[in-house]
Amino acid sequence: PPLDLSSAASDVYKRQGLGMITQTSRETFQVPMPDVFAYITTPTTWVEWYPGTSSVNGPEHPAKENERWEECLRVSGFDMNVEWLAKEVRPPRVCTMEGKMRLSAPLLGWLSRGATVVLRYELLDAGADTCLERTMSYNFPNPLLRLADRLFLQRRTGRETRAALSNLKQILEAR
Repeated sequence: PPLDLSSAASDVYKRQGLGMITQTSRETFQVPMPDVFAYITTPTTWVEWYPGTSSVNGPEHPAKENERWEECLRVSGFDMNVEWLAKEVRPPRVCTMEGKMRLSAPLLGWLSRGATVVLRYELLDAGADTCLERTMSYNFPNPLLRLADRLFLQRRTGRETRAALSNLKQILEAR
């Protein structure tokens, strides 16, 4: 479907096979594409614009293919760590990262065993502006987490993503 560039961040959720959930969000920036790409693909900048990210142990430059880092964050009320791997990096248009999620609480860690996430940033020309399409696909193998996700986590994650993209827009357009 064509991109609706008239709205700010928009969310679309799709359920895929094997329990994968995909959330696609879009935001348009009045910033050149290379600048948007460099900022969003630098893992250590995530603490500046993603509300749940508390720390990133990783590169202070745009991610390169096969580069790894760890993010500590709070998502939908849960503290977790994600071990990231940059899988596809094509500046200034595409960056795809894969992560292994682990809930931080000792009693909940077993629930997240095998949980994975794929985060894809795709940048598109929007006239003089840059449109970011952020796609996050994730899987919870544990049926309890899948149920919690369906009941309330998806909505919270959507709100958090909209806040993050709003923060990102403010930061990038103020530079």
